[in-house]
Formats: sequence, C-alpha cells, structure tokens
Amino acid sequence: MDGYEFKTVDKNGRVAIPADFRKELGDEFVITLSGEHCIKGYTVARWREILDSAEEFDINPRTLTRNAKTLTFDKQGRVTLPENLLEKRGLGVDREVAIVGVVSYIEIWDAAEFNASDETESSMESVDDVFKKIAEQKRQARLGSK
Repeated sequence: MDGYEFKTVDKNGRVAIPADFRKELGDEFVITLSGEHCIKGYTVARWREILDSAEEFDINPRTLTRNAKTLTFDKQGRVTLPENLLEKRGLGVDREVAIVGVVSYIEIWDAAEFNASDETESSMESVDDVFKKIAEQKRQARLGSK
C-alpha cells in the first residue's frame, strides 16, 4: 500500500477507507494504537503474525490486544473507529484525517499533524539513499561471511 488520501470522520465516528486500501486489507482488518501518534491498520493475517512474534519473544499479548479492534467495512467502504482510539490520538468527529498506505499496513493521522510532517520531509532519506544503505549492508555482510 502506498500514497495517502484525506477523509473526514463523520458524526458517528465513521471514515471511508480508500478503495485501493480496502482491496489490500480484505473484508476485515485490525486497528490499534501506534507509538507514532496515529492509528495503524493491519490485515488479519499480518496481525496474527505480529501476535505470534510477540509470544515467541515472551511479550505479553495483552499489551498489543488491549487497544486492538477488528473492523469490517459497510456498503459505502466506511469503518467505525472506536471512540477510545479516536480520543487517545486526538481525533474526533468532523475532523479531517490522512489515511496513509505504508507498504503492508495503513496509518490514520490527524490531517494537520500529517501535513506538519511535510515540513520535515527534507530531512528524510530518499529512496536512493535507502537503496545505497541496503547495498552497503549486503556488501558488508558478504565481506563478513568470507
């Protein structure tokens, strides 16, 4: 998933998820709080992988599941965001949000906070920089294994 769209949370706490994101998320998906001051949404399969990894590393699954909620889409492609998650992330009804695709999950941000992050974009790494780092790490790994 990639890109982003701005949507409005309606008076009932519903927000329309972009069609291309819905297609990748499936009929239902799991949302939870993120440490990055947003709400993250995962496919059910990916969420199960995360929970399995937590158990593997002796992390109490309750720390992950306490704020998690499985959502399904209505006929208009909307989901109802739980009030407790909206409150914890400073979101609310009639607020604009940015729904962002991040490879294998989505993030739901307050639109103003998301827009403010554009100001720091110049300090972020470009795709070319990331590829250079990956290539260097692979080269180092090859040298280390010889």
